[in-house]
Amino acid sequence: MDELVVTGLVVATDWRDVCEQLLGRVSETIYGARIDVNWLKRNFSGLYVESSEVQREQHSRTYILMIIGDLLMPDKS
Repeated sequence: MDELVVTGLVVATDWRDVCEQLLGRVSETIYGARIDVNWLKRNFSGLYVESSEVQREQHSRTYILMIIGDLLMPDKS
């Protein structure tokens, strides 16, 4: 990779803005910096052949978030 893989440093006071910028959509339920994995699954279920590069990047970020949230650090509370 010649560039940053997912994103650069993010310092945010409003995570809704970050979500909009990186994913292109905003969940109604963002708890601090936490996004509901089920919302990600419902809103990023697949790509179409004619998807733009930006959409592919947004879906890639979402897929990484789902892997982290479901497999690497699941919320057991």
